[in-house]
Amino acid sequence: MPSFAELNIFNQIIKLPECKVKDYQFIDGFGLVLVVEKKDKKASCPRCGKKSDRLHQNHEYLVRDLPMIEHDVFLRVNRRN
Repeated sequence: MPSFAELNIFNQIIKLPECKVKDYQFIDGFGLVLVVEKKDKKASCPRCGKKSDRLHQNHEYLVRDLPMIEHDVFLRVNRRN
């Protein structure tokens, strides 16, 4: 389990104000994977735009970010609908 200080450093580096780093993993030969989630648990409906905290769909994506200190960085993002 990563410490609060480690996660705080990653949050300051990626500078995504609506998201927070929940966990991280360094995989040899692949790079650094940061598990990112939104601070707000509500999502907007794509049809009407109304915010809801009910979960209809859940999709996980692995997004490549800019490299950091010669290591590839990936963000694992859970997209809620």
